[in-house]
Order: sequence, then structure tokens, then C-alpha cells
Amino acid sequence: MNISDLKNKYKDASLEKLAEILDNSEDYTPEVVSVIKDIIEERGGLEKFQQEIAIIQDYENEKQLLRSHLQIGLRKNIAHSLLLKEIELKYLSKTEQDQILQKEVKLWEEERKDRAITSESVIKGILGGLVGGTVGGVIFGISMIGSGKIMFMIVFSLWVISYFFIWLFSRKTKRNTATIIITVFSSVYAFLLGQILLAIFGVQR
Repeated sequence: MNISDLKNKYKDASLEKLAEILDNSEDYTPEVVSVIKDIIEERGGLEKFQQEIAIIQDYENEKQLLRSHLQIGLRKNIAHSLLLKEIELKYLSKTEQDQILQKEVKLWEEERKDRAITSESVIKGILGGLVGGTVGGVIFGISMIGSGKIMFMIVFSLWVISYFFIWLFSRKTKRNTATIIITVFSSVYAFLLGQILLAIFGVQR
């Protein structure tokens, strides 16, 4: 690819892409780096380029700052109408602020719902734990009967299998305390079931 082709390839590249190439120039050919520098000069020079990159970084940092501020405020049950008034922002427009607020409120509501422990979710979680523990226990027992060894990966999979079925039944993730507790008991049940199957059927050689 000649210089002309390279210029056509990168002439419309974003500031972030140009900055990424400059920051990792050792991963590119000297021709590519030279073309990137020429494009930067054509767009106003290195100083202007660096200023524009700094603004983009500040903009992204401000978005993250706002997200963190909203997450803390929502956990403290601060009224939604007050959250945006408590922080001074330079780059984000009112529309962008409202969009981020709506997104964080939605995520917080989903998390709060997920953390809520109800009789229905506990019952469904227990049923899922029984199913998952039985499935995991049978797999564990068969693996030990066939090999005569307790394999670490199989033991670890008991937790994964139990958690999956508990989540499948209750739709509560590991953020829910009841889910964690039921998963522990389900994993222990699976381990004991595997041991019982081994004791009954013995090691096949």
C-alpha cells in the first residue's frame, strides 16, 4: 500500500484512532506513522490535536464522574430531581445528563429488584438448587466412578451448575443473598450425592 492509499485510508479517521496509532507507533510501519502525522498537521497541527484529544478525555471522564455520583446518590435514596443539581458539569449537555440519569435509575431499579428476597424467589431458588444439585451430583458421581479421582474442575462445576439452575428458576443473580446461600447448600448436596453414588456403585476398573 503506497502513501496515497494510506492517506485515503486514514484521512477520515477519528481523533481517537489517530491518537491510538501515535501512542502505539511501534505497532505500525513508519509509512503509516508518517501519514498520520501529515493528517494531523492538515487538521491544524499537533498542539490543536492534543487539545482536542484532551477535551474528549475530559468529556469521557465527566461521564464516568456523573455515573459514579448518580450510583452513590441512588444508593443513598436521594431524590432523582436533586441528583443532577449536586454536581457541576462542564461538557455534558442537559439532554446527555438526563439520558445518563435515566439509564442509571433503570440499572439501579433492576439491581434493587434483583437483591430483593421474596418468598416466591426463595421457593423457586430452592427448587432450582435441588435440580441443580441433583444434576451436579450425578455428574460428579459418574466422574468419580469412572476415574476413582476427585477432579478439581468437576468440584468447581458443582457451584456453576447449582448457580445456573437457581438463577434459571428464581431469576435472581449472585447479588441476591438468598441465591448465594442456596447455591452453597446446593453445591454441598451435589458433592455428598456424588460421594453416595460412588459408595453405592464403587469404582469401575
